Amino acid sequence: MRRSALLAVGLSLVLAACGGDDEPTPPAVVTLSVAQQAGDAQTATVGAAVPTNPSIRLTNSNGEAVSGTSVTFSVTAGGGTITGGTATTDGTGTASVGSWTLGTTPGTNGLRATVAGTGITGNPVDFVATGAAGPPATVEKTAGDGQTATPGTAVTTPPQVTVLDEFGNPVVGQEVTFTASGDGVVEGGTQTADAQGLASVTSWTLATADGANTLTADAGSASAMFTATGTSVTPTGMSIVGGNNQGAITGTSVAVPPSVLVTGDGNVPIPGVAVDFTVLTGGGISTVAGSSGAQAMPAVQVLTDASGIATIQGWEVGTPGAQTLEASIAGSSVSPVTFTAVSGLDPAGWAGSYTGTWHINEANVTGGITMNLSTAAAPSPTGPLDFLVTMVMDFDGQVFLAGDPAAETYDMESQNGTVNFNTTSSTRWNDLTVTLEPDGTFTVNSVQPISFIARVEVTGTFTQDAVNATMKVFFNSGFQETGTWALTRN
Repeated sequence: MRRSALLAVGLSLVLAACGGDDEPTPPAVVTLSVAQQAGDAQTATVGAAVPTNPSIRLTNSNGEAVSGTSVTFSVTAGGGTITGGTATTDGTGTASVGSWTLGTTPGTNGLRATVAGTGITGNPVDFVATGAAGPPATVEKTAGDGQTATPGTAVTTPPQVTVLDEFGNPVVGQEVTFTASGDGVVEGGTQTADAQGLASVTSWTLATADGANTLTADAGSASAMFTATGTSVTPTGMSIVGGNNQGAITGTSVAVPPSVLVTGDGNVPIPGVAVDFTVLTGGGISTVAGSSGAQAMPAVQVLTDASGIATIQGWEVGTPGAQTLEASIAGSSVSPVTFTAVSGLDPAGWAGSYTGTWHINEANVTGGITMNLSTAAAPSPTGPLDFLVTMVMDFDGQVFLAGDPAAETYDMESQNGTVNFNTTSSTRWNDLTVTLEPDGTFTVNSVQPISFIARVEVTGTFTQDAVNATMKVFFNSGFQETGTWALTRN
């Protein structure tokens, strides 16, 4: 009896523990979530690393840290770089990038952290940072350099500078201090660089004595120096001394460096006047001796010597064709003067051929024409390239013209921006005037047709070492012939 009672009690307890007929409770579902831990909304100098490495923290729905999970960091904006782009969450659920260096342009930078897996709340995580311009690295003269004025008076153009960091970004808000030499006077000598990094004085009055003046612009550890000339003799005229109307092979300098004479009242030469030499057309460069060697650029500045003459070191001509170089005096009423030159193809060592298919007397008899071309040096770089042509015309297997009787001279002119294919035989060929374009192409400008030719078209390309062209001849009868020039300089 006692044993039965005990069994009944035990069974009741088991049933109670099992809940009787109720369904079992399912286990709780654990989810993951990720969030920023540190390193968002920072500011750093462009090209530098942010002070705090961005990090994330991975937890489960119980708030517990999740370790051992892979996290990938990647740059999304600003062009920066990172190290340690792949990390693993530690015992606290935290993972951080090794370093984040911002891009070199001021503005917003972006970084993204992506946790491996799916269904993770908050994944991916984005960080932003702001890149600011660095300290001044260079101070560039923007306006007002190399002027001439009467001693004790202000220059016409107030000097202006642009303050840039090491990556060429404007340093906004940078203080710039301008200091004049001698007893020169600066008004507005302390300025703040604007949104473009620009800062300029209100005025610069030169020293009271004739001679050189300087104005120094300091921005942090960077600086620039302006020069000006004080002269009691006002320039009233400027004339060319030498170096005008020359020719040179493309990419080489003219034989005589351009020079000018600056004079005042009574044609008196004026020393110490700053003369600007600027390439206007042709794409060439001018050079002037500098403290670190020759400086080559489209515009250079030279002071007149004791004889009032300013001479640049050289003038290198650009693309084939006409070239112009202007000499001027900043802040002066003196009219600029212009030098001209011609850039031509190198006449030496050209060779090539012309091939095409032609008809005889507009009849339906076809054949081939082959020319072997060679050149000798022309009298000048801008003169014609004389091609001695040996021509073979083979029609239906018969040689029509060959050898010396067919030899003709072709001129390839390079003066005044044109290439002229000329021949001594007006009965078979015609002068073709071809204009050189800046992009290295040329097309026929005009053609004087001969009696049985309606028109001629030539298109092609040229360089200093090669001329390639396609020539089409359209006969009155409707026939069309096509051939190809292929000339190279050895």
